[in-house]
Order: sequence, then C-alpha cells, then structure tokens
Amino acid sequence: MIVGLIGIKLLITNRYEAGIKTFGDFTKILNQASPTSAVRKVANSEPVMAKIKRCLTGLGDAGYKIQNKHLQEYLKIAKKVNKTVLPALVNPRPLLAQSVPELMQAGTLNETRAKLDYAWFFFDICPGAKEKIKKFLGPSNVNYNVGDLDYRNFDYF
Repeated sequence: MIVGLIGIKLLITNRYEAGIKTFGDFTKILNQASPTSAVRKVANSEPVMAKIKRCLTGLGDAGYKIQNKHLQEYLKIAKKVNKTVLPALVNPRPLLAQSVPELMQAGTLNETRAKLDYAWFFFDICPGAKEKIKKFLGPSNVNYNVGDLDYRNFDYF
C-alpha cells in the first residue's frame, strides 16, 4: 500500500513541478509583450497571474510543500518497513528476472519481488519518479546487499 501512496504523491508533485516550468515559460512570453499592451497588463496583474499559476500547477505553493512532505514521509516509511523496495523500484530488472515467490513475508525480498509485478511499470514511466527515489536514497545510502543481489552494483546514479 505504501508503494501506491508513493506513486500518487509522485504524480501530484510532478504535476506541480511541470506546471511551474510551464508557468515560468508562459511568464517569459508575456513579459516580452509591449509595455502598453493588454498582454503586459495581464502579466502585471498579480491576481490574474496567481490564478493562471494555480490552473497550471493544480496546487498552490503551500499545497506542494504539504504533498512533498507526505512523499518524503512515505519514502521513509517504505525504507524502514522493507529496505529493498525503493532500490528495486529504481532498478527492478534483477528481481523481475527471478520467479515470483510462492510464500511472501512482510519486509523481505520476497515481498519486494511480489510488489514489483504490480508497481515497477508505473515507476518506470512516471516522469522523475526514479530520480526522486534516487535523491531520497542518496549515493551514501545505496548499500543494499540482500541475498544474491548486491544493490550497490546497480546503476542508480
């Protein structure tokens, strides 16, 4: 379940970040207009620009901070509950090559393998998902050696 929540928060924060980029590009275009034009008047109107920003991002700045805080908390929980799930979402190939376990125990590599069947594709196609997980893990925290799989040798960074 935590993997699903992480996916949802990644989508929400990605939408905001993409909207901020679009808003910045849009603002640049508006500011190129003649100082006396109606377009420039729109660009100079804080209430109008705030509504445009809100439409593009789907959240206000405060909403984004809350969503990002939730994302960070969910990542911490996932790492604490099962130390292999986040690295496996970044690089699912080694575990996906193994057969699906018949028995699953919470917090183990078997649980991670079972979750990957349902989750890996979303994290693979979600823009920025793997990068955010890599950033959370940090290069010094990628020291997973579980069973025959040494996660230190995989291409995280």
